[in-house]
Amino acid sequence: MEQNHSLPISGYVTLSYGDIVGFLVRFILRLTVKIFLFTLVVIFVLWIVVSDIPVHVLWDQPLWSVREFVLTNGPPLLFPPIGSVIGMFGYSFFKLYRLPQKARTLTYEVDDKGILTQDGDALSLLIPWKGLKGIGRNRWHLFMQMAGGWRYVPWRAFSPADQDRIWHLAQTHVPKKERPKKGAA
Repeated sequence: MEQNHSLPISGYVTLSYGDIVGFLVRFILRLTVKIFLFTLVVIFVLWIVVSDIPVHVLWDQPLWSVREFVLTNGPPLLFPPIGSVIGMFGYSFFKLYRLPQKARTLTYEVDDKGILTQDGDALSLLIPWKGLKGIGRNRWHLFMQMAGGWRYVPWRAFSPADQDRIWHLAQTHVPKKERPKKGAA
């Protein structure tokens, strides 16, 4: 089977709220667990500091007292992670709502150098392959980890054959030792 290897690969898409959901869902579970554990540690430390019980007595207590603490204080521990998730979705939806329709229309060009993104206002961003720390993908997006955070490209901007070619290009140019496994968040 002979493939057409002509570069650049071009794609076109108009961003939607579904793109935001698809991007955020990839990171929600990991972020929620981290916030929950951080909140648990902070509340537990505050409990130790504010408690009238001397610290050496707290350490002599059986493990079930820590479990009892978590179970009795569980609902307040869930407020920060749930609030963070709601805040992330709300903020992201608000940002897309405020974005002019012309700027939601994106054109992509992918070649050996990287991915060039251009919006309807002619603003451009080139993401070079060598500047990526990692890549990942799912059915809906190509994820690119950069030093300052994550970017995504909706796969619906490209044909299925072009999606495979882009993934192959990304795997070729991004160092394998730093690339997360497929489907890993």
